[in-house]
Amino acid sequence: MLIIIGIYCYFIAWVYLHTYYDSFGITTESLRLSYTSYLIFSYDVLTSDAFIRFSIWAVIAFICLSAIFLYLLHKFQRPGRMRLRFIRTCAILLAMVALFPILFQIAKQTVLANYSDDRTNTGSKHRIEFIFRKDTGMDSNAVKSNYSLSLLSSDAGKNLRLLGETDEYFIVLNQLPYDRQVGSFPEGAVYYIDKKDILVSHIILSSR
Repeated sequence: MLIIIGIYCYFIAWVYLHTYYDSFGITTESLRLSYTSYLIFSYDVLTSDAFIRFSIWAVIAFICLSAIFLYLLHKFQRPGRMRLRFIRTCAILLAMVALFPILFQIAKQTVLANYSDDRTNTGSKHRIEFIFRKDTGMDSNAVKSNYSLSLLSSDAGKNLRLLGETDEYFIVLNQLPYDRQVGSFPEGAVYYIDKKDILVSHIILSSR
């Protein structure tokens, strides 16, 4: 039973992480994620409203079907009972297989809700600042690159948020605050900051 639960937890965490980071244009292959961390991330799905609603209906259906099965088990004779147990086993296997697409949809719903919340409320992510090494530079012919370097160095708007980290890069989001009057996500940019170019990285913890 624990192995089966572990498989389901790993599956929903895999769907959650791949879909969430793909929404930001980040591949999970580039992140430092262990198998144990996959199981931890399944918590977001297991505590979502969609999963709780599904669990309630699943428990109700299980109780009703169990009552029907016990009633029929007492009603039938021995040959009928054996057939009934076979049908029960097949039904359990079908339900276990059917759980995968159901959990897939629940995980995707949770991702969309969390992605929307993270884009509208960037304060939930840790703010980060960088002090670059003096010899750090980009292509002087690329205006956008020079602008990006200046933006990452100063972060005057205090909008840089840490999304993830690899062995070689900090992955940060730069996005203006969400304006509820506009009603749409502000344009954002995701940067991969090479750690070799960083002298100091400063992660700011919220006071709330």
